[in-house]
Amino acid sequence: MQMATHTNRAPQVERVIEVDAYEQELFDDVATLFLDQAILLTAEEDATLMQSTLLVKMPAKTQTQIRKMDLNEWSIFWSFYDQSLEYYVSRYGMFYTHIDRSGREHKKSHRTRD
Repeated sequence: MQMATHTNRAPQVERVIEVDAYEQELFDDVATLFLDQAILLTAEEDATLMQSTLLVKMPAKTQTQIRKMDLNEWSIFWSFYDQSLEYYVSRYGMFYTHIDRSGREHKKSHRTRD
């Protein structure tokens, strides 16, 4: 005789998030302009100003954070659902990475040493 096993788990519901196309375009446009400007900021104390200056131009639901790492490296990361922009500063230079609304990766760098 086999006993039926019952679980009290609720059924999983897939969450669908609707994002307006103009917000995705806005994030990509701001990120593209940022990459084109090729800002060469190395002072970590200026990171908050750069972060907020860009954030006010992006869609309202954009998330951002400043990350501090070992060896005096740091980065600013902005994300809007599946899109992202990162400005990374290391002893080797400044590196930019943008993932656009189509999932394509765009990179740019300014090396200070090899």
